[in-house]
Amino acid sequence: MQIFHPLQRALSRFRRGEAGGLSIESILTLPTLAWALLACFSYFDGLRQYNINIKAAHTMGDLLSRETQVVDDDYIDGMHDVLKFLTRSAAEPRMRISVVAYDGDDDSFELIWSEARGGQAALTEAGLKSIEGRLPMAFGGSQLIVVETSIDHKAPFVFGLSDRTLDNFLVTRLRFVPQLNHEDHMEGNTGTS
Repeated sequence: MQIFHPLQRALSRFRRGEAGGLSIESILTLPTLAWALLACFSYFDGLRQYNINIKAAHTMGDLLSRETQVVDDDYIDGMHDVLKFLTRSAAEPRMRISVVAYDGDDDSFELIWSEARGGQAALTEAGLKSIEGRLPMAFGGSQLIVVETSIDHKAPFVFGLSDRTLDNFLVTRLRFVPQLNHEDHMEGNTGTS
């Protein structure tokens, strides 16, 4: 068939031709490079947000460890405001501050007080049992400050790191005083502020 002969020659020339190979390779590799770039940006953004969150938790733990006065609800609200300022996230950060004491006779920790903000629940005795394995060794009667923060991180792109909750768990020892009291949780508190 003479009609298809020119078409066969054109297809044969096209198959043997090497002009435009770079263009075809570029078209094939460009989506992969774009995906890799966006995935790297997404991973970097997640790591950046995690580092900001852990630094904010360390700042809060350090502030509490140096406190020599009794703290109150306004103080804890202020700590939550500090967390919001330091993380600068669109999502509301959640925070739980707990003070636990080590009982050397029972070789266990006891919950002294716990306060939470941002939708987080305060630590309970049952919850303390679940985190006891994460607490460091302590000597009898010593108190530890447990700062837990979490924030929902929304990935900037669908590629790479997905949306996730970034959690931090930090334990700090008291620096200047043997105990950190909260006015609502002190023994003999009448409940008046």
